[in-house]
Amino acid sequence: MFEDMYVVFYSEGERIELSFILEVEGKRFYEFYKKQYKNPNSDLSYYFPEYQETYEDYLKNFLLPYLQGYKELYIGYDSWKEEGIWNAKNHDNQLRGILLPRLNYGFYKGVLAYRKWQNIR
Repeated sequence: MFEDMYVVFYSEGERIELSFILEVEGKRFYEFYKKQYKNPNSDLSYYFPEYQETYEDYLKNFLLPYLQGYKELYIGYDSWKEEGIWNAKNHDNQLRGILLPRLNYGFYKGVLAYRKWQNIR
């Protein structure tokens, strides 16, 4: 489902498969979604009125259509909190923040370094 989607590390220009990130972080993303959906200050329930009951429904009916609305996905770096933050470029080439939880930036940088060292694509 997410095999052809990649996430670019904004400052390095290197990329990693979104499916790999979802293998590691997917359940946490779903928990974040459930929390945001119930938050009255979040626009999530306004833009996506149908709540997804299961993780599989979340992937198929929310995350995939949500992310397909963007041309490119990026992970930037918040040096204050040392976390990866999500951005995306829409089809008008405007950079937007997207509603996904922050990542352990160092972990994914390590994955990229390991792949480069092992010559893995």
